[in-house]
Amino acid sequence: MSETEIGRPSGDRRAPGRGELQRARLVGAVQELLCDHSLAELSVLQITRHAGVTRSAFYFYFESKYALLAAAMDQVWARFAAARPLLDGLDLTSAPSDLTRQITRDAVEIWHQHHGLLAAVVEARSSDAQIARQWSDLTTQTTGQICQVLNLLQSAGKVKPASEDLPGLVSALMGMTVWTLLERGATADASQREEVVDVISAVWLAAVWGVRW
Repeated sequence: MSETEIGRPSGDRRAPGRGELQRARLVGAVQELLCDHSLAELSVLQITRHAGVTRSAFYFYFESKYALLAAAMDQVWARFAAARPLLDGLDLTSAPSDLTRQITRDAVEIWHQHHGLLAAVVEARSSDAQIARQWSDLTTQTTGQICQVLNLLQSAGKVKPASEDLPGLVSALMGMTVWTLLERGATADASQREEVVDVISAVWLAAVWGVRW
């Protein structure tokens, strides 16, 4: 388990404390268990046994399994953010298809690796206010970042969005992307995941760039 996986800066040379390790084990345990079980099927006892920690340790860090799910989601979403370097330093000379496919492929692979967790988060939005707020905040942040890039590209004459309501368009495309990943993102077949990349990329290219490929 790396330092970043237990929530420590990569340059911090201090040995992780016992408490940090216990918390990290709980986060890792719920991610692993959600590969084969829904959150509703999991009990705190199952999670603590899988993590090798006590129930009292669980409740020291998390008030519920939803709070644990939120912590795990923060960790995975950080991977999505790290996989979007082009959103911060966009090369305006990049071919639309290359740019779109790179970002989409990174997202599909991360979703595949954490499908159980992400599916649990999407499902839990309707039953837990903290998860609902977290999902809304994260998707709103991502939508805003994408809109900033598209505004830059639009000013440079690089994109032809299908709607003048750019935030609404990006929000709709985000919803389409999430739904497609929920339905098809769990496949272990690399060729099928590449088909998912093709489908999602084609929609974004047509709706945002105004091109077909």
